[in-house]
Amino acid sequence: MIKKKRVLNRKVVFAIPNKKWGTYYLRGIQVQKELKSKNVDSRIISSKRVGWVKNSIVVFVKHINAELCEIAKKNNNIVIYDILDGYDQSADFQLIDGLVLSTELSRNKFIKSKGLITKVIYHHIDTRFEKIIKHQNQSNFFNMCYIGNLPDKTDNVSFVDKFPDIELIETNTRRAKKNKWMQNVEQFNCHYAVRIDETQRIYKPLAKIGVAAFCNSNIIISKNSAATELLGNEYPYYTEDNYNNVKDVVGFAKSSYGSPVWDKGIEKMEELKHRLSLENIIYEYIDFFKHWD
Repeated sequence: MIKKKRVLNRKVVFAIPNKKWGTYYLRGIQVQKELKSKNVDSRIISSKRVGWVKNSIVVFVKHINAELCEIAKKNNNIVIYDILDGYDQSADFQLIDGLVLSTELSRNKFIKSKGLITKVIYHHIDTRFEKIIKHQNQSNFFNMCYIGNLPDKTDNVSFVDKFPDIELIETNTRRAKKNKWMQNVEQFNCHYAVRIDETQRIYKPLAKIGVAAFCNSNIIISKNSAATELLGNEYPYYTEDNYNNVKDVVGFAKSSYGSPVWDKGIEKMEELKHRLSLENIIYEYIDFFKHWD
């Protein structure tokens, strides 16, 4: 049997502190498995075992520090840092070869002062949805949800009290394998993803857009975020960053359900389903890694 030629000469190693947390599972384990399916020599290791890796491309997902950078560089490794949800202040950027960022907004805010080789790779759609969502159980009336941990209070009022019409689907990202919450998502045709905190708007990946797209749903999201990179400027359900406007947009989404405006939003989400699939996104990783191959 003829052995297939490796796509990359260097091995790609993803260093993560925990296999069960959502971010590490998605941007570490799922990406590594997809690379392997594309004939890229790749593996997952615990961050604390990075000293075992030599002559490879080491991708630190979300967490990194100066000690880990130094250990990796001593063994002739290329060090890549995948920045998600913010960045580690303890990272030694002089020892980092490249950065992966999940939005252009985060790259523009961050890279100007670092001068490193960078690549924007949008957060892919969680591949587990393909087995769970069958596109058969969506409501035929306006039905909206927020997926995630309970948002903080604003103006001393809880999220539930402010938005009684939005069903909260809480997820435990520290238990990535326990995905029963995913089964509940299919019934909803509108998702909520407004972030008021500026740091979150800049560094949080656009994962919620991918989930909504896969579920054939619209999404209510802040225009003052990176969302326009994927949805464009004309998407109909953007909000400003204040409670009154968010409430107005929720009302508008509800009243426009099933209208041409609603359908226009769904068309845009449909376009993103392939664009954000891991099968498509994985080539962004490969192209970036080839820079050091």
